[in-house]
Amino acid sequence: MFKPSSFVRCLALGAALVPLSSTAQECKATNAAYEISQDEANQLYNCLAERLAALPENVTGIPGVPDYRDWEVVSTAPLPSATHGSMLVNHIVSPEAAALYKQWEQMSGKKFPPGAILAKESLMIDSDGNTSPGPLFLMEKTAAGTAPDTDDWIYSRIFTDGRIQRTLGPGSANLDFCHDCHAATIDQFDAMFFPPERYRIETSQD
Repeated sequence: MFKPSSFVRCLALGAALVPLSSTAQECKATNAAYEISQDEANQLYNCLAERLAALPENVTGIPGVPDYRDWEVVSTAPLPSATHGSMLVNHIVSPEAAALYKQWEQMSGKKFPPGAILAKESLMIDSDGNTSPGPLFLMEKTAAGTAPDTDDWIYSRIFTDGRIQRTLGPGSANLDFCHDCHAATIDQFDAMFFPPERYRIETSQD
């Protein structure tokens, strides 16, 4: 569980989001994020798919972008996340991360290799049910000693207008809350969180 101070810092993310654009009108949600079924969440995702895919096209130099579009989605639908501004987020893992991540809690005590990346696409829903792509979030495991203050995880947030915030890069201080949240699982799951069981894809466990 989060410590209260860390949880407050996690929720601070919601205050930094960009507003929904007028083009959001074409994809309408019938419920608030925490009341949306998986079917409706997937319908909204499909409605926004072209715009979600276009977001990182002008962004360069960020590992995993735009490659994450070809990686494995490990959540059965975009799910509501309080720590990502109460948006809907999809969980996507790089090939380097996939096998270990899909062990879920059974990976306890193990570490991800350098190059492992978790990407989270986000969908924003306003009070009128209008939806829009939100920021793209990534966390990348780097070689030992690269980012000692964040246990060698590099966090990135790419806004829909092309702005980038990145650990050890532009806007790095704005991402301190990322590791404040993820550090809660650093010893057990190497800073990873998993979707609730009802949102997990089926995997075979040897």
